[in-house]
Amino acid sequence: MKLGRPNGFAIQVEWLPCERLADRGQQATWAALRITCEGRPLTAHVAGGTVHEDVIGPASALAAWIGRSWPALIAGERVYRAARASHGHGLLEALTCAEWDGHEREIDEWLASHSLLRVGQGVLLPNAIIWRRDDVVDVSWRSDPEPRTLGVQFLNTGAARLPAEDLFQTLRDFVGAVWQQIRSSDDRSQSRAEVKRAHECVNDVHSIENLAARVGRTPSSLKRWLSGKKKDPLTLVTQAYGIEKPATFAAETLDSPIARAARSASPSFSERDHESLLKLGAKLRKLPAALGLKALRAQVPAIAEPADEDFARGYSRAERVRPLLEVARTQRLDVEPLLRRLGCAVEDIRLDDFMTDGLALWSREGQTLVAANTSSPRTIAPWGRQAMFAHELFHLLFDASQSRFFGESTNEWTATPSEREANAFAAELLLPIAEARPQDDLDAWKKEIARLQKTYGTGRELTIRHLSNRGKMPDQFVVPLLNDPA
Repeated sequence: MKLGRPNGFAIQVEWLPCERLADRGQQATWAALRITCEGRPLTAHVAGGTVHEDVIGPASALAAWIGRSWPALIAGERVYRAARASHGHGLLEALTCAEWDGHEREIDEWLASHSLLRVGQGVLLPNAIIWRRDDVVDVSWRSDPEPRTLGVQFLNTGAARLPAEDLFQTLRDFVGAVWQQIRSSDDRSQSRAEVKRAHECVNDVHSIENLAARVGRTPSSLKRWLSGKKKDPLTLVTQAYGIEKPATFAAETLDSPIARAARSASPSFSERDHESLLKLGAKLRKLPAALGLKALRAQVPAIAEPADEDFARGYSRAERVRPLLEVARTQRLDVEPLLRRLGCAVEDIRLDDFMTDGLALWSREGQTLVAANTSSPRTIAPWGRQAMFAHELFHLLFDASQSRFFGESTNEWTATPSEREANAFAAELLLPIAEARPQDDLDAWKKEIARLQKTYGTGRELTIRHLSNRGKMPDQFVVPLLNDPA
């Protein structure tokens, strides 16, 4: 089946019945998906050492990827992940993070045969840079500017431009086709719900015009509202797979249709999640100001010369904050009770969106609240919960005094320098790099990592990457240690 225009934006899909599941009387549908722009692939990747221009996987997972990632384009060029709507990591999340009933072995085999997670192997990902600019969409192929990412390359160079509506219609047609295929099959797994959500998302929220119609505004007035400055901002920040979800709403409009419509642009939040966020916002307003947090913020020395890199600024700020907490560098820092002592409310919340680790909320009056999402597989782990709280502490210390507005940073697709800085801050706050001891061989590094984890309560990957990013661990040990099952 071919959708779209060959000389524009096109999707080609071939249905592949899963033989093993068919033997068990099931009809779970798989598909081979290829996305092209002006004939050049956006879905190129490496499998078994060979370059392929399509992706094979459960059709429901592929549709979920489309539904979660691509609608970011509705918000135009201010949305970061709109630039990477076809990013391969989004596809990897869709294939690995949901519980695709009956597909576990196939997905494991798919991951084993692909090089998506192999560092330094020149991985080819569907990673074109895509921007929406009003009624057109620009596509470009270029090297990834982030040196710390995987060895991402593109098969093509150059750029393309196509009408935005062509892109939207093709995406709607593809997800609709998967929805019809799933509905007509015997597949009764979680995949049906995922595809239905993707189908509703790409059909309901795909343009500023539709968003305006849903809230009873004209497109021009909605654009003015999105870019306007509102008083008394209430800021919500959540973390998902290393990419922050900042979304800021004026407090007086938090319960309004526009706020609900804005949040619905994030397809990973369910309607029940929206209600939970509203309840958190109402609870926040009743809290006393976090005076301890305010006092700590006032004590943090300024960085003499702002570092050039976001990560370096995060490290420097953590090095200045830790001594103020009266915790020795050789001791573990427990961030959750620290937040409570500073006057910040801490709560558990269970969201349908299991990709969200936690949320930090604050108001201009100084009330603060951090909520841990108990449905997140990382937050369930003690080390993941610690890292999330440390990350959110950064926002409460350095971002809460700033006004950020919905038109400037929205939804799960926004990644700002502040988020990279917060990640670095959390790593250094939890694990002071000065306490790491350089080692000469792999076995010695394994013992050192185990010692640091036991002492500071950090996760294995955070520990390894922090040592590497700060130049403490030579590069030749990083990949073997990350791949080590210990």
